Amino acid sequence: MLTARGWWFVSTAMVIGILGVVRLGWWSATIPLLGLTLLILFFLEWLRFAIQYRSTTPALRVSRQLIQAGCESPAVWANIPVHVRVEITATSGYTLPLVVVDDIPALDRTEDSPAARTAGPLGPDTPLLLEYVTQFEQPGLLRFEGIQLRLSDRCGFFYRRLVVRDAREWLILPTLVSAEGTPTGIKRLNSMPPPGGHRHRRAGTGSELLDLRDYRPGDPPKTIAWRASARRDKLITREFESEVPVRCTLFIDATTANRRATAGGIPLARMAQVAAAVAQAAMANRDLVGVTVYDEEATISERPGRTHSHLIRLLRLLAETAGRLPALPGDDPVKLGQIAFPLAQRIYPELLESYCNARPLGLFWLPVADSRLFWVVVMLMAWPFLAVQPAVLELLARFAQQLSEPGRSWQILLLFLVLPGWLAAMFWLIHGIRGWFASRRRATSQRKQLAALFTVLDAEPPLQIERYLNDDRAWMERCRQFLELHRFRAELDPRTQPLPGNPSLTVVEILARALWQTAARAQDNELYVLLADLSEQVDALTPVLNAIRFARARHHQLIVLAVEPVPPIPANKSRSPRLRYLELLQEWRYRELARRFERLQSLLVKAGVTLIPLNSRDAVPAVLNRLDRIRGIQVRR
Repeated sequence: MLTARGWWFVSTAMVIGILGVVRLGWWSATIPLLGLTLLILFFLEWLRFAIQYRSTTPALRVSRQLIQAGCESPAVWANIPVHVRVEITATSGYTLPLVVVDDIPALDRTEDSPAARTAGPLGPDTPLLLEYVTQFEQPGLLRFEGIQLRLSDRCGFFYRRLVVRDAREWLILPTLVSAEGTPTGIKRLNSMPPPGGHRHRRAGTGSELLDLRDYRPGDPPKTIAWRASARRDKLITREFESEVPVRCTLFIDATTANRRATAGGIPLARMAQVAAAVAQAAMANRDLVGVTVYDEEATISERPGRTHSHLIRLLRLLAETAGRLPALPGDDPVKLGQIAFPLAQRIYPELLESYCNARPLGLFWLPVADSRLFWVVVMLMAWPFLAVQPAVLELLARFAQQLSEPGRSWQILLLFLVLPGWLAAMFWLIHGIRGWFASRRRATSQRKQLAALFTVLDAEPPLQIERYLNDDRAWMERCRQFLELHRFRAELDPRTQPLPGNPSLTVVEILARALWQTAARAQDNELYVLLADLSEQVDALTPVLNAIRFARARHHQLIVLAVEPVPPIPANKSRSPRLRYLELLQEWRYRELARRFERLQSLLVKAGVTLIPLNSRDAVPAVLNRLDRIRGIQVRR
């Protein structure tokens, strides 16, 4: 590819050579030789750059390291600076004089990435090193596609763009909370349990006496009550009540509505951060924490625990949950192609160039056989063969004699025979050239290029290209796989966003079933925290309310951390009809969700459940205070 400097140089050299030969060749040979010398110099520089490019680029290798806290790790923590180190080496070939390296940032991250760029020569003996420091605010899954190289020769005449793909993924774990396992309050009196509650059935590890029981083999000797054992003439063991571990189960709503980016961020990422903070602080106080993640299809559960390995499993599960992407919009093959084509140009530029991914002119012709009106063309083309039959021909001749003057009936007869075929040819021509129009030509060209790209990536035969061009279902499925593989987060158009009023019974039933099963297996007082967006399902909340009443009847406590509607931010002060329509649509949706949120709060208060906005600063302290209350500690937070 020629740069602007290259175009100016070759144009000037050609003008000098042509003018020297045509106008000044009779006077002196210096000017024609000067132009010819410049062209030869240009050709030699192109040949040198082509040899360097062809021999070195296949041998390029990339190694990437993410260093945090002075060591390399397969997973990084959120809100902690990360040192990214990328090294580009060439195992063979020649030294490229000038290479500009740009890192391809993750496609689904909303953080502002710093300018990651370096430049210099690149060859077998001169590797390039790219280093920068970044920070990720939200947990999830981080994917780097590779690096982008822009190559140039010494004179700056030629330019090539290349992507060295090195797809690697890292987990971004939620923020690490430095919670200490110290008591957060003082113990209440053991004389009476809290109103509506009962004593814990499991013994604790504190110092206040809960009960006396017979000695069982394996009990520690320090728990033996020697005075009571002397009075009864058998061994008696003491059990203690304080610091009894409390079970806490977090229910996380991972449905598609919570995976979309809103004005307040991604709700699912915020849920993962809150759940991680609660889990780390509760485990530091020797409580048992479990997680249940549910969506429209299935439920993933992690039983309550408090070990270090259990905490690592929880953080990993929360990071994978926060990394889920929303479903791609619609079932329109043209729209999916428009979304996937810029991504393919960014990651696979060399596989979309014209020399290896051409579009033949016949590609844009629309065959009439693929249309539902093909039978009309068949009947019009078959009409002359039917008309030459003696009976039909005689009937047409009589009809032509009645319509025309004597002696000219043959003209009318010929018109009846030729006109249907002429109409069929015109219909075939007009139907076919519609593919040459701008919109259809662009969509067909992009679809063909992407079909060839998918075929190469999947190592399939060339026949698969025709399938992607003609089978919309296979095409849309492959486009979705391509976008999901590269973690493309599509922006949701407010005009196509689902409006409240269509509650999903499946999601509500899944949440209710999970709550019923957890509460049925519990024994002591437990805490259930629902991190969910229940505003859109407020009209179908009956199964969840029944499960909440069942849990409350078994003396368990519940807290709902709901996603509060965020008021829309006007995109522009312009009052164009389109922008005004979008602003009115977003404002109406916000008012409808705010009304549903108030109704949800009223229903939960009647059921005896506390509702706290998810983005509130009191979300994590409220959960920890409720754990202390269940444990029987007077809160001092």
